[in-house]
Amino acid sequence: MKNLYKFCIIMIVSVSCSPKNWHSNSQKDVYTYIRKVERKPSKTLFSERLVIAYKEQKETKLREIELIKAAQKPFDWEIVYEKYKVLNEMAQKVDDCHACKVLVTPVFYKAEETVALQKATLERIDAGMVSLSLDNKQEAQRAYYHFIKAKQLSPSRKDIDLMIDESIKKGTTTIVIEGDYKYDSDYVKDIEKSLLRSLPKYKESKLFYQFFSPQQALAIQMQPDYVITFGFRYLDVGMLHSHCSDESFTKDIKVGERKIDSVKVEPIYEKVSAKITKCRKTLNAEGKIWFEIRDFQQDVSVLREEFYDDDTWTNEWTTVSGDSRALPAGASSAGIESMPPSHWTQFNNITSDLGSSASWRIRRFLKDRNMLAIK
Repeated sequence: MKNLYKFCIIMIVSVSCSPKNWHSNSQKDVYTYIRKVERKPSKTLFSERLVIAYKEQKETKLREIELIKAAQKPFDWEIVYEKYKVLNEMAQKVDDCHACKVLVTPVFYKAEETVALQKATLERIDAGMVSLSLDNKQEAQRAYYHFIKAKQLSPSRKDIDLMIDESIKKGTTTIVIEGDYKYDSDYVKDIEKSLLRSLPKYKESKLFYQFFSPQQALAIQMQPDYVITFGFRYLDVGMLHSHCSDESFTKDIKVGERKIDSVKVEPIYEKVSAKITKCRKTLNAEGKIWFEIRDFQQDVSVLREEFYDDDTWTNEWTTVSGDSRALPAGASSAGIESMPPSHWTQFNNITSDLGSSASWRIRRFLKDRNMLAIK
């Protein structure tokens, strides 16, 4: 009985491992057996599996191509192109392997791949031109992404570069930023850098925003889309406040004993004292920033807001002095007195916080106005 059981197991394994019962899962199987046949051309198992894998993958890809063509969905020619590309890559791998060519006849679909690439590129260009013709920024940005895809498909086509440039030009929002230079002449640049860092999540989207100073806009006689004006309503920096409080403690400590009338014992006490001093030092800065966004073309204010913020530096420390025996249990010195930050540091902190608040609101405004560029 045991021998019969072993025989059955051997037969099952043999049948399952037979090339006739093996199926390829992907084109990687083709590449794997090309390498194996190349290394060991006399190995029958590798040769048989290469024949099966190449045939199955070629037929599978061709069936998929026919189904995709029949569906006629937008931009499916890109998928068809990729599948023909895989078919030609597999054929080339076989063709490069002398031992493999004896077993398998590589079939190339170069003409089909070229046609699919041309149709995929043209479909993207046509979609981009349709979007561009609608003559608004959001559609121009949509056209840009179509043209970029077309350029990725056909990098050698120089005419697509002109289409990309045109879509950027039509899709770009131009913004002039003019600030109140009362406190810090570099603040305009800080706001601009903050916007450029955090407006779009995709690098391509930054193409659709250009920031200019009033001088730059005047020099090129530009008519911007928006003008953002901002300044500080007020800034109070460097108001230092210090306060210390003392708490005193006294305690009678037994230091000995003495006899009275040679019989009675009386304790001897000593009064000790100590002090706990708690100090707190704060340096406060506060301010308010305002900004206004104007639609330059319509000459109307579309948003005006103000933001308040403060920045407080705090230093706390505790010192004990006197006889430690008079102190409550666990009382000890803690912390140290530190030098406060400079006025310039506090200024930077508060202006940075206020600038972040204004930048956040401006980003949200631009996002609401342009959902495509800021994804």
